[in-house]
Amino acid sequence: MSTDTRRITIIISKDTHLALKLEAVKQETTVSDIVRTLIDRWLQEQQGQEKQSS
Repeated sequence: MSTDTRRITIIISKDTHLALKLEAVKQETTVSDIVRTLIDRWLQEQQGQEKQSS
């Protein structure tokens, strides 16, 4: 892990974790990549909403 990254921990249900892992395997990616992508999208949406509110 490089110095410009941080590790986070989240708590999710066992069923959600299993479903996420299975989906990651289907898509030939990692759970971390899926979560990072979703976080990035969410942040972009939030920034877009802030601009619309201004």
